[in-house]
Amino acid sequence: MIKYFSTAFTLIFLALNVDAQKVEIIQSTPVFEKAPSEACHASNLVDLGKGKIMAAWFGGKHEGSKDVVIWSSIKIGTHWSKPVEIADGIINDTSRLACWNPVLFKTKSGTLFYITRWV
Repeated sequence: MIKYFSTAFTLIFLALNVDAQKVEIIQSTPVFEKAPSEACHASNLVDLGKGKIMAAWFGGKHEGSKDVVIWSSIKIGTHWSKPVEIADGIINDTSRLACWNPVLFKTKSGTLFYITRWV
C-alpha cells in the first residue's frame, strides 16, 4: 500500500511542477459552413508544410454510433477544402465498426500517419 501511495504522490508532485505550454491563436476560421454530419467531435490538426493544414474529426449521429466516419479537410492559404470521408469502419458487407477520435501525426521525414481506434 505504501508503494502505491508513494508512486501516486510522486506523480502528483511531478504534475504540479510541469509548466503548461504557451498557446497563441494565430488565426481562427471555420472549416465548413454546414456540418457534413449531425455531430462533429474530436478534431485534430496537423501542419503539412508549405502553408497547408489538415484537419480530421469524427462525425455521425453521436459518439459510438455505427454511422460515425472520419472526415478531413485541407486548408490551403485562406480556404478549407470540402470535407471528405477518409475512414468509415466498414469491414465487409455485414460488419461495420464505429470510428473514434482521429489522430494525425507527421514524422520529420514527412510521412503522415492517421491513427484511430475502432469498436
